[in-house]
Amino acid sequence: MKFLTLFLALFFVGVPVHAGWVTETYTVHEYKVLFDTDKSEVKAHEVAKLKAVSAMAGNVEVIGSADSRASESYNLALGQRRANAVAALIGGSATVSSLGESTASGNMALDRNVIIRVTQVAITPNPVFGRGVDIQGPVSHVYYNTLP
Repeated sequence: MKFLTLFLALFFVGVPVHAGWVTETYTVHEYKVLFDTDKSEVKAHEVAKLKAVSAMAGNVEVIGSADSRASESYNLALGQRRANAVAALIGGSATVSSLGESTASGNMALDRNVIIRVTQVAITPNPVFGRGVDIQGPVSHVYYNTLP
């Protein structure tokens, strides 16, 4: 009996998750925070938006941008300062980067921004019992608790 228990324990440990066993759904939320010319301080009315973002779970990217008025190196640093200011208000671990003026569209007011991208992943198990080709043998039934 001990041998059988040991065998079954070793058999089921390290069972890889089959690609068809789960469905991954990615949801991307994008927010834009606007700034005044040559400023990196977040406006008071934008703070409420950032509080809502800080409550969300997921992978957070903070990307700063600037308009094309100053030099490229200055705008890159300004975009980084803006992104750092927003990331500090959000808290948590966010990936912070700057695009400088590389994405400037010509609309100066809209080019002075920070984009916050929150990517959330929902993993849903797929039932495999009775699906023919998806059935992977007894491991599937144990994994999904679908023993007949």
